[in-house]
Amino acid sequence: MSLVDWSIGPVDGMALVDWAVGPVDGMPSVDWSVGPVDGMALVDLAVGPVDGMALVDWTVGPVDGMPSVDWSVGPVDGIPLVDWSVGPVDGMPLIDWSVGPVDGMPLVD
Repeated sequence: MSLVDWSIGPVDGMALVDWAVGPVDGMPSVDWSVGPVDGMALVDLAVGPVDGMALVDWTVGPVDGMPSVDWSVGPVDGIPLVDWSVGPVDGMPLIDWSVGPVDGMPLVD
């Protein structure tokens, strides 16, 4: 269990708000979500890194099964230092922005 686990809900089997502070047993040190929408949390915010997760991983969405915003700060396990995307449009992110280099990626892509 998390050091702190706080929830309001549920909606469709998920807590409307699920907020945890850890890390415990591989969970991020902070994991905060509001939702869900189509089985994904409307907002999912994590601060780590824990078990290969980015230092910050923040998601708002989803749109067509992809998060409308997916933002991470690392690097952790080959993730760029900053990887930020907004979209998608036809299965591709509308904006995909990264700063590195990490594992052979450009400094800015």
